[in-house]
Amino acid sequence: MADIAMCTDQECSRRFSCYRFTAPTDWLYQSMFAESPRKEEECEYFWDNAGRRLHDDYKQYERE
Repeated sequence: MADIAMCTDQECSRRFSCYRFTAPTDWLYQSMFAESPRKEEECEYFWDNAGRRLHDDYKQYERE
């Protein structure tokens, strides 16, 4: 479980590049944004996945 506030914004075009979307979660104890933090296409909470191993659910989106 990542000790961060996770994002579940399915409409975000950058979701598979953002650690707040792709990090491993524990749905029982995980902090989540109540609403999308994104303003149009910009998000001040975007956390780039560069250099991270993604959770198994997102392996297909991993950068090489």
